[in-house]
Amino acid sequence: MLIPGHSTNLGDLILALALALALGLAGCAAQSGSPRDTGEAETLAQACPDVTLAPLADLAPASGDAAQASEDSVEDMASLFIRVNLAPLADMEALARSGEDGGLDRAFSDALDDSAGPKGGSKKSRAPGAGRAGLKGKGFVAVSESEGLAQTLGLDPAAQGLHSWMELKKPLERSLSFVSGRPQNRFAVVRPDLTLTWGQLDQSLRLLLSLLPRLDVEPRLLARHFVWYRYEPGATMTGYYAPVVDASLSPKAGYTYPLYAPPPDMVRLNLGQFSGKLKDQWLVARSDQGRVRPYYTRKSIDGDQVLTGQGLEIAWLKSPLDAFYLHVQGGGKLRLPDGSTRAVGYAGDNGRPFTGLAAILLREGRLSRERANMDAVREYFADHPKDLRPAMFQNERYIFFRFTDQEQGGSMGKPLTPMLSLATDPSLLPPGCVFAMKADLPGTKAGPGQAVSGIGLAQDRGAAIKGRRLDYYIGEGQEAGDVAQNIKTPTAIHLLVSREALLQCPMQ
Repeated sequence: MLIPGHSTNLGDLILALALALALGLAGCAAQSGSPRDTGEAETLAQACPDVTLAPLADLAPASGDAAQASEDSVEDMASLFIRVNLAPLADMEALARSGEDGGLDRAFSDALDDSAGPKGGSKKSRAPGAGRAGLKGKGFVAVSESEGLAQTLGLDPAAQGLHSWMELKKPLERSLSFVSGRPQNRFAVVRPDLTLTWGQLDQSLRLLLSLLPRLDVEPRLLARHFVWYRYEPGATMTGYYAPVVDASLSPKAGYTYPLYAPPPDMVRLNLGQFSGKLKDQWLVARSDQGRVRPYYTRKSIDGDQVLTGQGLEIAWLKSPLDAFYLHVQGGGKLRLPDGSTRAVGYAGDNGRPFTGLAAILLREGRLSRERANMDAVREYFADHPKDLRPAMFQNERYIFFRFTDQEQGGSMGKPLTPMLSLATDPSLLPPGCVFAMKADLPGTKAGPGQAVSGIGLAQDRGAAIKGRRLDYYIGEGQEAGDVAQNIKTPTAIHLLVSREALLQCPMQ
């Protein structure tokens, strides 16, 4: 199926795929069979579910008349050869994630720069932050300073484990490091109800940093210096965490489930480079004797072991479920036999669709909706071990890993901070922005739930994090996982923007 709203000329499609194939083959030849540097931030596809390509020769129209076919017939013809469900990456920054229980897959992209504001001076452009009211009661609404003050005085940093506002300094500096590197006069977010540039986010972060030493005594400064934009009708919060799993860096008895580095034959193609009509459409594929094919599924990789013997293994795990949930979360820590740990993070994916184990068991009637969480999934497969591999193979999506620093990293390439960092949809809350949030976190066996009313930092993102959904980073280890897997709660949010920054209207 071609992307709705993207009319595609068959000739353009053929040309793009032909050039893409050439690029893919050239790239594979240049790599000479060696794994590429997985530490380099690169442009990857988001969720790229079914990708099925016929030989390019078969795509050629029988005559020139085919190129003049109606748009519908062109799509019908093309659909015989290519079925692609690709999400635009124009606003994606460094992380595509598919989630079960708030899980993450990781991907990287510099394509956010494409969301620039209007060029030239022939039309009057709306001042950033001065957009229309939200449609049908939804959107950002600037509240009065008195309401902003009431919200400010309700913030409780202690609920997030903060003893002082000054503990926000390092996390905020990480966000500023990212935001300051973006084109300052380009739009970070463009909505009917709100437009903001990277420069305005930069100024907002710098202002908040300058106020930190005073906020313990004068919290009302947040209302005085920032406009509070309430988002209506609010958001839904889920949670994620960094698992810690038993692993070995070499194959040995009891450690038989590998983690792979990105394979050298995996090609990631930006089809927009070959045709403007295919802008923001991406393809993850492999070359096979002159043909472009979808990359291998989970069943092919783990079941048929098509990557075995290529030297791509970076570690071996004890448990197949641990490996699966490491894929879901997009990274974590390996606990090695000598007691040391190594961190691993997302380095790529096969572009296939994601299906969570809880969703599979729910669909098959093996799990009730009330118990559709990670603990229940583990319990089920402990009682029915023969069902595990067939269920896992229904999730075609496969994640490749690299070793990273010890701290869990987010989409901005910076470490995440437990109880402060969140994954957001960039079209709603752009990376680097600061917002206030109120939510009730569930209790666990270890303790009761708690209310959180504090500051959130948009420092991550994911393919499953769309629209009004926020994904809250709880931390690492099983205790964090127990909290994260049960979070699904309504959340009130207010975006904070410097009043002074809102007065500026940059030329685009």
